[in-house]
Amino acid sequence: MKPIYFGIIIIIIIIINIYHLLTRSRLIESFFNKTTIAVVGNGQISEKDREKINNHDIICSFNDVKNHKFLDRTDILFVRQHSSTGKIHGLNNYTTNIKCKELVFIGSWNEHYENLKAHNNIPINIINIYEDHCSKGSSINKCILNDNADIIFENKKHVVPHTTCYLSSGTLAISYLLEKFPEANLEIFGMNWAFPGTGHPKNFETNLIAGCKRCNINYMKSNKY
Repeated sequence: MKPIYFGIIIIIIIIINIYHLLTRSRLIESFFNKTTIAVVGNGQISEKDREKINNHDIICSFNDVKNHKFLDRTDILFVRQHSSTGKIHGLNNYTTNIKCKELVFIGSWNEHYENLKAHNNIPINIINIYEDHCSKGSSINKCILNDNADIIFENKKHVVPHTTCYLSSGTLAISYLLEKFPEANLEIFGMNWAFPGTGHPKNFETNLIAGCKRCNINYMKSNKY
């Protein structure tokens, strides 16, 4: 065999080995470095919780972000439309002071969704919730008519029990994140699903979250919000 051909074979073998090493390295890295997501509700959290939250890859907050402190990071902000007044919690003229990278609107009014896209230079997504009032009353012309009261949670469909306020923002956000980040684990803070009254299906939501394989709940010391 001529030396030049032998040299080409050696180079090909080296390239193949390097490729396999790089591929194996990426696989190992992806296995040990799954995306971690902190889902931070507006219930009480401790300073230890806050330290844990800030170490996550993605931090998600809600509405008026009661747990937010100066320089705290929020990557995804979930905001919800009030079912009776139609206003969006935590926003002023469709904008927020929170420097988030994505805004997720939980609601049923297409008008709000279009205005959010017009007033913000970040990705705007929607969780289109089921609401009884969308099938009647003066606000029907504003609604994205959604008559489906089911939810897909960890790739399984669940029939949501009928209540006046449908599912809580926390449960809807967790469902959204599980679908958007299929390899991620979620750490949940400042949430307890101890709803007063009958606005949300308390038992249904508690069981749903408790059975979540990729969710870890950091339980609140107090039920106060």
